[in-house]
Amino acid sequence: MKLSPVVLLLRAGDTIFGNNIAGSAEFGSVQQDTLEENTAYVIQLLETAIPNTIENDVSQKLVEGFGVVVAVRNDMSQADKTGLTAYDSLFNIRRQLWDILVGLWIEDEDENDGYYQDGPIYYKGGSLLDINPAWLWYQFEFEYNARLNATVKKYDLDSLDTIYAQWVITPNKQIPIKSAKSLPDAIDETDMESIINFTENLLAGSFDSRAFTAGFDLYEG
Repeated sequence: MKLSPVVLLLRAGDTIFGNNIAGSAEFGSVQQDTLEENTAYVIQLLETAIPNTIENDVSQKLVEGFGVVVAVRNDMSQADKTGLTAYDSLFNIRRQLWDILVGLWIEDEDENDGYYQDGPIYYKGGSLLDINPAWLWYQFEFEYNARLNATVKKYDLDSLDTIYAQWVITPNKQIPIKSAKSLPDAIDETDMESIINFTENLLAGSFDSRAFTAGFDLYEG
């Protein structure tokens, strides 16, 4: 499941965070910054795959999990020097998250690719991440079942026994390459062409007969 719909639903829902709900990228950066308001972050936590259950096709059950990390002010009450006010607020926050997420089944527009949500979101639990005189960090965890289906694919590529190569003898005005093009398009004129056969001994076979018995330099620019 894509987590962007979860973020949008939480922003639109009735929580103490309002629009102060973001994703994992913001969570990674905000830990080094100073918060000013209660904030929540939706992050991916786990992906567990059950072994395939059928012989000729693929049908795997997945368990995917995400977390809602909340940062709650720990100095909401001047009279409270123990942090109990922040802890008590977690009870209401948890209920708000339950009301929005538990039982949620999001239709995935990519179901035709063989992956789809196979069960509603359920609550797994929560844990304290950090607490300091200013903020309490807590993580609420949610999971859902998904399924991956695929048909058997056959290997249809030819064996890589040969490769086409173009050679430019240096010194050459085309080297070093100064154009914006990448190889091989950057070389307009070549001195010779070759089909290298990887099944042959390159030091004793046809490659050695192409005037390279004395060796040559490789251009690595």
